[in-house]
Amino acid sequence: MDFIKEREDIRKFRQTLLNEATPSPEKRSILWTLGHIGAHENGMRLILETSLIKEIVDMAENSQVLSLRGTCIYIIGMMCRTSIGRREIQKHNWIFSKSQLASGIVSVCLPRDPRNLFKVDSGPFKGSITCQKQVVQNIKEIKKDLELSKEEQEVLDQIGNLINGVTWQQAYNDLQKQQEKNPKMFLNPRLFEHTVLLLSVYNRIQPKTRKFIFNLFDQ
Repeated sequence: MDFIKEREDIRKFRQTLLNEATPSPEKRSILWTLGHIGAHENGMRLILETSLIKEIVDMAENSQVLSLRGTCIYIIGMMCRTSIGRREIQKHNWIFSKSQLASGIVSVCLPRDPRNLFKVDSGPFKGSITCQKQVVQNIKEIKKDLELSKEEQEVLDQIGNLINGVTWQQAYNDLQKQQEKNPKMFLNPRLFEHTVLLLSVYNRIQPKTRKFIFNLFDQ
């Protein structure tokens, strides 16, 4: 714990956690790290040197990312394994399960009013469908400036289909067939350039899929 204190890791974690630009997966990683630190008395003392408990409680009750709310509930439970954590969480109108503590299992914590966990603002929200529509529009804009043959356009269409779990297998097979049928087409630097541009639009393509795409041009 002295090592963590000297490096000021808790302070750095807090800054990253409260930064709106931090991606949700990174925030969840930080929360789990804080949970493991706070599951011990000495670690909990370090956390109490900041306002993290209040901020994690606020995130559990008010975050617009519902998966973060769930993670926060687990983390608060881990911190309540310590007597310090239990005393602190009660200050924020949360309760914990004593029976779980007696058996040595991670405690279960909830607000005294559980409805606090289910409050969701009715403000504007952009879901995945909206994001996909934007991606499709971006692709259409890219294609306007392309000077590719019909076959090369089809290659780009199939590469775009690789992001969809429903069309992935068919697109994978079609690209393999096209590569075997016309390998010279994949030697075209212009096609490769536009493929890279297309990949920059998609931010959810898995590494193995990206590797497959680049291997098509690896001749």
